[in-house]
Amino acid sequence: MNVKIVKAMAKFGTLSSILGAFMIGITITMTENWSFTQNTFSELGVMGAGAAIIYTSGLLMAGALAMLLAAAFFEFTSGDIVGQAGSAVFLAFSLSVCVLGVGIIDLGEWVRYVSPAIYVMIPLSATLLSYSLYKKGLQLHAGVGLVAAVIGAAIWLMGGPVNALNQTIALAPFSVWQIYVGLHMYRLEEPNEWN
Repeated sequence: MNVKIVKAMAKFGTLSSILGAFMIGITITMTENWSFTQNTFSELGVMGAGAAIIYTSGLLMAGALAMLLAAAFFEFTSGDIVGQAGSAVFLAFSLSVCVLGVGIIDLGEWVRYVSPAIYVMIPLSATLLSYSLYKKGLQLHAGVGLVAAVIGAAIWLMGGPVNALNQTIALAPFSVWQIYVGLHMYRLEEPNEWN
């Protein structure tokens, strides 16, 4: 594992969830008649021209930063096939967030399939990466990831309406876990090259 690469990618990638939440928050304040219980986040991208631009730009930026975190995960889990699989799913999640940023404006109907896929990738990537973290001796990090995976899967398995409240319940623990693991990777000690 190249610690410098992990630290550099985690430094910026960890900001993905924070930036995404910030941009969604701004969009919500700009969108009239939008409700957590009546609408989904993707509707923020079509309910007002100015808000739509901020929302889609926020998705693109958050997805791009998440790709950096995926790169950190790939390097951090090098040599571990389960960790690499989890990193690949996390990268697919990151790319899907970027696609939503472009897709709401340009790609039309098929975007309907990307959003549900994201909510499958969340628990899958968190589970695989948590197993890898557990094998590295990071039990607490793995535990937080498994809690995020269980909540992310349970909210959809219970059924009910698809709305921003359910999306937030699925995304929030996953975001907390990303930040937690990202900060751990950023704080790794670089080996002394002179020894």
